Amino acid sequence: MKILDGLAIKTFSALACLGLVGQPVLARETQTISITDISDLKPSDWAYQAIVNLADRYGCATIFRDTIYAGQRSISRFEAAALLSKCMTRISDSSDELRRLQEEFRGELAVLNGRTERLETGALQLGAMQFSTTTKLRGEASFILGAVNYQGDVKENGVGVSPLKPMQDALNFIYSIRIGFDTSFTGKDLLYTQIRSGNAANSPFNTFNPSTPWFTSTVPLAALERAYTPIGGNNVANIERLYYKFPVGSQVNVTMAAVIMNMGLWAVYPSAYGVRGDNLLDFFSSFGTPGVYNKAVGSALGVTWKEKSGWKDSSWFAHVHYLALSGETSVDGGIGRSQSRGNIAAQFGYQSPQFNVTAGYRYGQGGTNFGRGTAFAEANQWSLPYLSSANSNSVALNGYWRPITRSWVPSISAGWVFNTLNNADITLADCLCDLGSPLISNSQSWMVGFQWDDLTGIHDVLGMAIGQPTFATALRDGSTPNDGNYALEVFYRYPFTNNINVTPSLFYLSRPYGQQTIGNFGLLGFLMQMNLKF
Repeated sequence: MKILDGLAIKTFSALACLGLVGQPVLARETQTISITDISDLKPSDWAYQAIVNLADRYGCATIFRDTIYAGQRSISRFEAAALLSKCMTRISDSSDELRRLQEEFRGELAVLNGRTERLETGALQLGAMQFSTTTKLRGEASFILGAVNYQGDVKENGVGVSPLKPMQDALNFIYSIRIGFDTSFTGKDLLYTQIRSGNAANSPFNTFNPSTPWFTSTVPLAALERAYTPIGGNNVANIERLYYKFPVGSQVNVTMAAVIMNMGLWAVYPSAYGVRGDNLLDFFSSFGTPGVYNKAVGSALGVTWKEKSGWKDSSWFAHVHYLALSGETSVDGGIGRSQSRGNIAAQFGYQSPQFNVTAGYRYGQGGTNFGRGTAFAEANQWSLPYLSSANSNSVALNGYWRPITRSWVPSISAGWVFNTLNNADITLADCLCDLGSPLISNSQSWMVGFQWDDLTGIHDVLGMAIGQPTFATALRDGSTPNDGNYALEVFYRYPFTNNINVTPSLFYLSRPYGQQTIGNFGLLGFLMQMNLKF
């Protein structure tokens, strides 16, 4: 019985997959013929490469007559059996060689096999222990070692001697820890949850929570950006952030938040200074314009629009949000009520990799604030608006320029804000206060910051900034207050490792009580911060 034409070629092609090294072409048992000597076999033949592989790798081939392959000729079952037997002999010889090698390297193979099994076991354990396929955990621990030196007349609020003097030069060691969970369900959305704790309540660097009165901080302007005072006291863990952000089309993002600081809502950060949290004072972390970027915390809804301009990754952007400081409670609070302590804010601007220009606006109901400022400015903005129906308006201009490549020229960031407080109709019954104290109608703040990124080529950062935290510029009675003050800070961030950096720094505050300052009072602070990210 004859086999179909081409069966030999297909059989040889299958044998070529075995990958064993053989001998030259054999045409009958005693005759050796090179593949190039076969006159009717051309490189253009569709099976040419398969035949070459059979000859070179396995020594398996057959010819019809000397130097003739006869590729179209059918072969008998006897011929096919003889050819297969010859190839199997070659494979058997190679298998004997493999067995010899396996025996020689038995120890090494056993070690490799054991390592492979341990890797498989470890991979299975990691799969069983993984937190979530959609959630990533990231965190930061900050250790702050520092002291302050109070200079001049240490009085507080013009009332009497404060407890500041005993605190002078005391070395404080405080911490802050943040743990965040990034969850995505579609790859484009983000559910973010952050838990935070700290112990800054009794330190001179206390950062009061925005829902508590200003006077919980001994010198409000000495509050540090990384120092944290939890609601409920030191070492209490708070859910500090819980929001969901998702895209609507290709240009719009929507954020819904049960609790968020408005800094997490804005379309952009309009500053190149301290954007990684390297800066010291809380005032400078608000870009010098805390009247708009006032770090209000509450329930919020925000919408952001961005559109590329087509020039060097630049884009136009716009943003609007509503945030209620008392949005979680229906007792003197809730959302969309006069008691909500609501903030309606907007942002519009243009940004490229090298520069940014941003205009910001915020309308605040009674009980909102203009962020960090003198003790005189904060006393007005907290107590009076919170207990009355007074509202406020703030307009800010911010921008920056920075070099594209590493340079000795620093980035330059600047910001200015103007605030109005509408308290013309406040009466003694409204605010339960002594109206003999002057009421503020206008206030301002500004800053300029310089930052050298990658200063020496090791990803270190040197920064310095100067500005005037929120200070009163006009009173309701038409007079001009003497509320001027200055803040200055300098820091150097050294990257100890990729995830650990050490930041020595200092800051100075002149007249942090503003108009309430008695005599000549200032504050000098020295700090060493260590930040660990994981």
